[in-house]
Amino acid sequence: MPNRSILSVSGLMMACAMLFPAPGMASDTVTLTLPRGDPGAGRKAFEALSCPSCHRVAGEEKLPEPVSANRGPTLGRYQAEQVPARLAMSIFSPSHEITATLREPREDDLSPMGDFSEAMTVRQFLDLIAYIRSLE
Repeated sequence: MPNRSILSVSGLMMACAMLFPAPGMASDTVTLTLPRGDPGAGRKAFEALSCPSCHRVAGEEKLPEPVSANRGPTLGRYQAEQVPARLAMSIFSPSHEITATLREPREDDLSPMGDFSEAMTVRQFLDLIAYIRSLE
């Protein structure tokens, strides 16, 4: 059996940073193929990671309304249509790209979204991407 290395979420973050480098940052092209996640398990991960405290999901009436003063974008069809690498960057490096409506009330260009690199397993990450891509 081939020796397989375990990729940590921090390792995924570094790989994603290479896919979408910050402006002016030197980069290498990296191809990263990950297994598909399970949307149902991704919905559970979404709740377990307390994502609904900041994000509303279009069409998900059973999830609680966000309670955070720093609400993130409502997740729905727009996010579902994004390629997995872009969703990964939105999760691991949320300040990479902030929409004008989220930036407006803020004085800086940093997202209020926390760092999930140590709180999320790779399996949760894969399932979360699958869940977001399943939204309508």
